[in-house]
Amino acid sequence: MNVPRCLIWTIVPLMMIAGAGASARQDGFRIEALTVPARLLPTGCRLAPDKAQGDPSFTMYPSLRQNPWTGNGASAAMIRQVIDGPMRSSELTAPARRKELETGIVDAYRARYLESDESVVDVYAVHFNDPSLTAPAALARLGRRPGPTIVIGNTAVWVSPGKGGACFRAVIDYIASLR
Repeated sequence: MNVPRCLIWTIVPLMMIAGAGASARQDGFRIEALTVPARLLPTGCRLAPDKAQGDPSFTMYPSLRQNPWTGNGASAAMIRQVIDGPMRSSELTAPARRKELETGIVDAYRARYLESDESVVDVYAVHFNDPSLTAPAALARLGRRPGPTIVIGNTAVWVSPGKGGACFRAVIDYIASLR
């Protein structure tokens, strides 16, 4: 994605100001709040069953077997890579880059929802200790990536649209309501 420098220098400070204001509203935000309550999901939409719910083969990127998942460390860094947008292949494997990606992460979140036709809606989120760290994710939404990026104070969330059905709309509406 080629974004003109002048656009970046205009947008990033505005996002930082907006993020700082949103951060104040987000006191006590818990990343687990991103899980959509079952009563708000449309008929046929549900969290994908994980190993604890009887699917021994359940795995979602990056090799997570719990749905929803929260945590930090290397898995959180990999989720951040998804949220921040495409990187060069050399950036994906360098141990120093992975350690850099872990810096500033309070915790990360990953969830998978299934629609009645078994299409998938994936949610990726990272909660940072500094609202300015959400800037790359906010800029990624200027590219051609499908699905919305939602910034809630210090938290960047990307929702993969699947087929864009009722389940996807319920998930994004709920997450957007948390702002």
